[in-house]
Parts: sequence; C-alpha cells; structure tokens
Amino acid sequence: MLVLTMLNQRMRKLILVTIHLMFLVVPFFFTWVNEELFEFPKMLLTYGFTIVIAGLWVGRMINEKRIIIRQTAFDWPLLLFLIAQILATIFSIDPHTSIFGYYTRFHGGLLSTITYLVLFYALVSNVSKTQLKKLLITIFISALGVTLYAIPEHFGYSPSCLLIIGKFDVSCWVQDVQNRVFATFGQPNWLAAYVITLIPLGIVLSATGKKTATGKKRLGEIFFSITTLTLFITLLFTQSRSGMAGFLASMLLLIPGLIFIKSKQQDLIKNTKKYVWLLGSMLLIAVMNGTIFSPPLLKLLIPENTPLVDVNPTNTNTAVNRLEIGGTDSGEIRKIVWQGAVNVWKRYPWFGSGVETFAYSYYQDRPLAHNNVSEWDFLYNKAHNEFLNFLATTGIVGLGTYLLLFVWLIVVSLKIIFKPTQKFSITDQTIILALLSGLLALSVSNFFGFSTVMVSILLFIYLSFVAMIDAHKLEKSFFIRKQTLSLSVIQIFALIITCLGIIILLSKVVRIWVADKNYAYGNSYLAAGHNLEGLESLQTAVMLRPSEALFHNQLAHTYSKLAVLLDQQDESTASAEFKQAALDESELTLLLNPRHLNFYKSQARIMITLSQLDPQLLTLAKQTLEAGLQLAPTDAKLMYNLGLVEIALDQTDTGIKTLETTIKMKPNYEAARMALGKQYESLNKPNQALEQYQYIYDHITGQNQFINDKLTELKN
Repeated sequence: MLVLTMLNQRMRKLILVTIHLMFLVVPFFFTWVNEELFEFPKMLLTYGFTIVIAGLWVGRMINEKRIIIRQTAFDWPLLLFLIAQILATIFSIDPHTSIFGYYTRFHGGLLSTITYLVLFYALVSNVSKTQLKKLLITIFISALGVTLYAIPEHFGYSPSCLLIIGKFDVSCWVQDVQNRVFATFGQPNWLAAYVITLIPLGIVLSATGKKTATGKKRLGEIFFSITTLTLFITLLFTQSRSGMAGFLASMLLLIPGLIFIKSKQQDLIKNTKKYVWLLGSMLLIAVMNGTIFSPPLLKLLIPENTPLVDVNPTNTNTAVNRLEIGGTDSGEIRKIVWQGAVNVWKRYPWFGSGVETFAYSYYQDRPLAHNNVSEWDFLYNKAHNEFLNFLATTGIVGLGTYLLLFVWLIVVSLKIIFKPTQKFSITDQTIILALLSGLLALSVSNFFGFSTVMVSILLFIYLSFVAMIDAHKLEKSFFIRKQTLSLSVIQIFALIITCLGIIILLSKVVRIWVADKNYAYGNSYLAAGHNLEGLESLQTAVMLRPSEALFHNQLAHTYSKLAVLLDQQDESTASAEFKQAALDESELTLLLNPRHLNFYKSQARIMITLSQLDPQLLTLAKQTLEAGLQLAPTDAKLMYNLGLVEIALDQTDTGIKTLETTIKMKPNYEAARMALGKQYESLNKPNQALEQYQYIYDHITGQNQFINDKLTELKN
C-alpha cells in the first residue's frame, strides 16, 4: 500500500507541476519558423500540456481504481456548451475546419474547446483550494515576465528581435511596436485582453494578507502590487481602445464591490486603504502618461505648438490591418462585418455555419459596402465580435449556451459574495469579485474583437477557481474494485496503454508543428527564388499532413509556376508532368475544402498561369471564378478577374458587362476602370473610355501617368 500511496502522491505532484509549468510557459511561447508566429504555437503547446495533464490524471485514476472527477456548479452549462459546439461541428459547412479550427489559428475549433474543458476538470479534480494561492503566484510571475518583455518595446528595445536577428531593437517587426507593444502575443489588442483580465485579480491579491510582526508589508503583497502596476503600464503602451474600455468596465464593478464586501468589517477606511494607494498610483500613471482616450499631462500643460525635443520626428511604420491603425475607420469596418455576421446567422439560425467557419460563410452574405473600405480584399476569419462570431458560426444554440455559462458564473459568484462570512471568508469573496471583474473586462474586449489562446485558458482557469472556492460538491469516488497492496496486471497494462497514448498524441502535435514549419519554409524559399528547396519543403508538409488543403493549394501553385518555367527552357516532358501535378493538386484542394474562397481564387490563378501552355484552361478558369462568385456574390475582385478572363476568351461583350458590374460593386476600383477604359478604346468608344479615365483622375488618384497621358490624348 505504501508503494501505491507514493505513486499516487507523485502523480498528483506531477499534475500540479505540469499545470504550473503550463501557466508559466504558454504566455511566452512563440516561434519565428512557423506560418503564424504567436497563436498557432501557443495552441499546439497547450495541446501538449493538456495531453500530459490528462494522461497523468488517467494514470492517477488507474492507480486508485476510481473515477476522479469533481462535480462543480458549472457542470450543466459546460455540458450544454460542449453539446452545442459538437452539433455546430456536425452540421458545419466544413467539418474539418470546425474540428481543428481555422488554419494558422486553431483556437476556437472543437478540439481547442475540449482542451479547455479538460483543463478545467483537471484543475478542479486534482488541485485543492489550499494550492490556489501558489497557482495565482505562478500566473502572476508569468504576467510580470510578459510586462517586462513588453515595456522595453515602447522604448525601442524588443527582446524578440534580440532572439530572432540578434539586435536589441525593433527592426525585426513590420508593425509599429514602439507605438503599440504586443510582446509575445503578436497583436496589441490580444496583449491588452490578457492584461485587463489579470489586473482586477492583481489589485485584490495585493491586499489579501496582513502585515508582518514588524508592521511591514508581506513580500507577496509587494510582488502583486508591482506586477499589477506593470500590467497597467503595459495596457497603456498597447494603445488598445477595447482593452481600455474593458479595464474601465472592470473597475466599475470591482471598486463598488470591494467597498460593499469590506463594509462588512468594522473599519471600512482601514480595510480599503490598501486598495486606494494602488488605484491612486494607477490613476497617477494614467494622468502622466496619457491613455488612448486622453493626452499626457505634459501635453496639457505645454502648448501643442511648442516643440519638446524633435521638431522633425522620424516616421514610424504603419500597421498593416486597419482594425488596428490606418485606412478606413475601424468602427466603420466593424459595423459592416457585424452586419455580415448577422446575415450569416439568418442563413444558419440554429447551429450556425459551423465552428470556426466564419472565413467561409461571411463571404456568402458579405455586405456590398465592404467593397468601399480600405480592407475590401482582406479575408476575415472572425467577426471581430466574439458574441456575433458565436452567433454566426454556432447559431442561437451556441451563443445561448455561451451566454448561459456567463449567467451561471454571475449567479454562483453573487451567491458567494452575498453569503454570510461564516461560509466564505472576506478573502474568498474579494477573489471571486476580482475573477468576475476580470472576466467582465475580457468580455468587453471580446465584444470589439475575439478571444485568443491565452485569454481562453484564463477564462476556464477562472471558472475552475470559482468552482474550487465554491466547492460545495464532493469528488466523485467510484471505486471499480477493492484496493490492493500492489498494482495488478490489468493496472500495469492500463498504465502502459496510457503512456503509449500520451506519446502517440504528443507525436501528432509535433507532426502538425513540423508540417507547418515545412510549409512556412517552403513559402520562404519560393519567395527567395529557391524553387527546388521550396518544392521539397512543401512536399514534406503535404506528406506529414495530407488532409490540410492549404498545403495542397500552395503546392499546386508552385507546380504551375515550375511547369511554365520548364516549358520556357524547352523541357516539355517535365513541364507536362508539373502541369498535370498542378491540376491534380488544385482539384484535391477543392475536394478537401470546397468552401474556402481563396482556394477558388488560387485555382483560377493556376489555370490562367497554365493557359500559357494550354489556352483551353482559360475556360476552366472562367468556370472556377463563376463557382467562386456563387460563394461570394459581392466579391469585386472575383468579378474583375472574371471579366478579364472573358475578354481573353474573345467574349468581349460579356467581359465588358462583367467589368461594368464590377465598378458598380466597387466604384473606386482603379484596375477595373482602367481595363474597362482600354476595352472601350479598342471598340472605338473614346467618350466611354474618357469617362472611366476621368473618374480615376477625379476620384481615385491623379498620380497615374498612364491615366494622365490618356486624358490628354482623348481630350485632344
């Protein structure tokens, strides 16, 4: 029995150590060898940790001969949420995407949801309430590290660049990381969401203990106070509007809640002064530094036309995505995308279009107004509103169960907060309030964006913490057989099977990572002109993950370019082989994923490329573009390319009508108007051609030399 007891203790300790390690490592984890540097590696690492934790948990059950699953207050809402996700996956327009998640993200797919649920039950079933404080310390040690990683970026020193290119500056990033820091999260809003989820908890933990015998603050309180301040500074440096809105919402709940809870004690002022100095420090930092909604104090005191240091500051890089900076106002874009999300829900009201399929379903109902914004040809794989994203992809059932989970959380939390202190201590109540405030902040942030790996982990961790504090139900202890002094043969066999299961599942996760690495390397090689190396890497990626349509699509595109190149070198036999390979891979791509709009665009491009070898393929290109328009009837680029292909097929009248439709869909489409003008000229219709060229000059750009020359020519 002693051997079994020691084995059980070691398993529980290993589970706890692995959980601590996950909390510590995942926020920092990113790579620079994958197609997506931040979210993709974090998700795969989370899979890896969860597999190990689940395996150890199963091993503990085998050792103790009982099913160890602690019941919680959240069992029913979590079960309903999981069922809704499964149903949305079953009825999905693309089940593969719904299971694994949209490629390069993976977060949000059914597998990721199951992963978070396993983590929730692993925590509540293997971690006691007394171990909660140590878990919180680990979370905040990691958070402190993230802030110390982010803050130097504001001053032009990115640790990432030191790792990637060996230079302690910000030159490795295209984004303006000095203006908006993102540390190891890849995007300022994602970092801000992580930060604001933790700040309320940090405020509460900074005042949870009593002073030492000498009257000094405990080291833990100092640690939480410093970490909370650095988290707030990081929030300011992200310049995130959604993050700041979430933070303010959390304070509107946290501060009155703390006053209410502390009023149960005799001396309200004495029991709240610990919070006052920290909140006051945060307010002072906000006033001095400024926020996304307010200028720094120095700018208010010194006239705006007075130069401070440099009257000719160096221009900074602009962010690529206007949902961050530049181009059409982000609010306008969001309203259009949100309308599209509602349209998707109307098409699929009960279970949505399928988990994580927004990138496919949105374009079927994409508002025509989207053609008039700066990001008109971007692919949107999220609704940029977590709630509308759930509505569009999982329907009213999915959104309903998601909201039910939060309503349940509020009810459970309020019961704890309003219960007499004999059952729950003041510390328990303040921690519950902080957890609730953090999730309110996250929800506000998600309203203007979408969840990511780390904040989703925090969501389910917070739920598990509430369940641990609540702990009103006992652990399920279903003994399978009478316990013995040593492991039986069946137990040993079961443990071996469990270990093999862990190894197999971990190898599959590694396989996904290696495949993506080869895919990224292949793209890099091809971009640098190293065709053979690029082809070899892509073929390896396809071999490792033959079910991934994206890999086949890129391989088809590569084959098509090589076919043309070989033909130009008079290698007709090899050219024909690559041509057929391109056609086969392109066909397989659409077979694996017939809903991804980009694959139709890519296939049309492949057909157009190969039409240099076989002009009849232009007809297939036309058919592909027409099929794409069935999935995206308001896509101006598809319509434009269809017009060009029709003209190339000598269907001039049809092509002109298609181009005319294109400019109705997108009036400021310079390339379409130029192509239309050229066609009018070829048909000896100078007035119509002049109209198109004049529109470009008046409404789009006056810097096009071709247009300027044509205007001079046609007017004379």
